[in-house]
Amino acid sequence: MKNLYKLILFTLILGCGAEQAQAKIESNNQKDQKSTVINTDWFKKPQAKVKGKLIFIAGANTAKKRDSRIDQASFSTKGDVGFSIFADGLNNDSYGADIVFDLRREKSGSADFIKAAYAYYNTDEYGTFKVGEMEGALEQTLLDGRDVMGATGGFGGELFTFATPSTGTLTYYQHAAHDKYATKVLYQTPTINGFQFVTSFTPHSQLLGSRKRGADEGNSTSFGDAFNKNEVMLRRVVEGVVSYGFNTSGVDVNMYLGGAVADPSTKINQNLAVNAVHPAKSFLAGLLVDFGDVQFGAGYMNNGKSLTRKDLSETYGDAVNAAISYALGRHYVAAGHMASWRKVEGGKAKANISSVTYEYKAAPGLTLFSEVNYFDTRNTSQYYNNAAATPKDRSENKQLFSGGIRNNNKGAVLLVGTAIRF
Repeated sequence: MKNLYKLILFTLILGCGAEQAQAKIESNNQKDQKSTVINTDWFKKPQAKVKGKLIFIAGANTAKKRDSRIDQASFSTKGDVGFSIFADGLNNDSYGADIVFDLRREKSGSADFIKAAYAYYNTDEYGTFKVGEMEGALEQTLLDGRDVMGATGGFGGELFTFATPSTGTLTYYQHAAHDKYATKVLYQTPTINGFQFVTSFTPHSQLLGSRKRGADEGNSTSFGDAFNKNEVMLRRVVEGVVSYGFNTSGVDVNMYLGGAVADPSTKINQNLAVNAVHPAKSFLAGLLVDFGDVQFGAGYMNNGKSLTRKDLSETYGDAVNAAISYALGRHYVAAGHMASWRKVEGGKAKANISSVTYEYKAAPGLTLFSEVNYFDTRNTSQYYNNAAATPKDRSENKQLFSGGIRNNNKGAVLLVGTAIRF
């Protein structure tokens, strides 16, 4: 009987051991299977979106002096289409990539058909990082009177596609270190107590994906195509903007302070006095106040001696702008003014532009618009005389418009058109 008990006990022990061994084998197999499966719990399925705009413009102007390429009445089309791929993470973060194509006909056969292409990563805790072809911190962040205007933008829009300003005047509200969509890196902090900081760095203004791409595009801002395309480029462009926003009694107030610095780079002999130019140093300020249906914006820009010849006592140009708008149902009306001045030989070159714009939302995505602009651009007789005396040198080194010298000019510009956004 004792032997029978021992046999039964031995059998039970063997059975328990076998079960434990089998359980261990199954557990190891499950671990091996899990190790071959990618854990996708940390991100969500990516999404895609397409958006764009097409603008058709007809214009006429009353100015007496016109470029041979600009008739009394003419037409223009512009637009872009963008593709976005993006996804949200599970830790208050997101990432994605955008690419934008320029739909202007003259860009369709060039490398600059790709207007922007960049990738980004955003977290609530650390901010946003971007890298690729895009505009800099100032263009992406700072708001002023230009952002209040409707239609094509009034003084910041398309009026000089249809009219000819005077030679050597600053008629576009762009800082001297503006490098358009050159390849860059950008960082934007989270908003903390209403404050935010945005900065960007561009190695070279001609870098658009590669050195060869965009080599013929004038990515440095100046007063003439010849000066831009053939002579002055920008290196080591650094931009920064500090913004502060708050709400008081239902009114949103946003203020901006920013600046940009860059080193000039020329393809010609920089040892010659006529080819040596100052580095770019610009300071900008902006204000946008939202009263609900009423908005007010204003801006100030100081470029100092940026990109001007060191052997001449001139400045790149300073400017101010202001605009106010009112929205009522489908209607949007805005009025604004821009004034600029720059020190030149014999005095100052000045530009004054007043604009009134009107928009009507005819249907979702369809806007009808019109605008009236009046411009008055003047320069000194000494500047014109010296420019005409040596047109080749002046067109290359004094930042004149290509196509010759244009004296004082003023007039009204009427624009009408449609805008389709999708």
